[in-house]
Amino acid sequence: MADINEFALQQAEAAAAKLWAFGSAPFPFANGAIIQSHIEQAVTDTAIGFAIHCRRLLDNKAVRANFTLDEPFRIWSPARGLTKVAVLRDALNRIVHATEFEVGFERLPDNAARIDGGAIGVIYLRTRTDQREEALIDVFALASCFFHQVLPVLRPPGGASEPEAVH
Repeated sequence: MADINEFALQQAEAAAAKLWAFGSAPFPFANGAIIQSHIEQAVTDTAIGFAIHCRRLLDNKAVRANFTLDEPFRIWSPARGLTKVAVLRDALNRIVHATEFEVGFERLPDNAARIDGGAIGVIYLRTRTDQREEALIDVFALASCFFHQVLPVLRPPGGASEPEAVH
């Protein structure tokens, strides 16, 4: 492999795009067990890959900025007194070193989607490590942080083309 950092950047971008989609899409609640199990597996695979590649980039490029997970798609608060992870590097480390990992689906408001039987959304990842207490990581905020905070540092403006408009 010629450039591990370019490979990691491509992988992190692709994973972040998937996390963006997972974190903003409604899924069926009623009779949705099959879809939910596949989405859960895909989110798990994607989040772990994202964390590994994003962390590699931050480490290899010696990026020490304190990126924050402050752009959720849905406004939510942790239940049961759990902590909501606010810093990207903390979130990445919790995902990479997780001894417990669960994709958190939550029921969406009735007007959030037109799906018979209601909808659920992928809101958070619940993680625990051997060194850190249980905490929740906002799935959409991970992707948003990457695209709006990390990527401009790794690839300064002018390095990427603008998307084409859909007509």
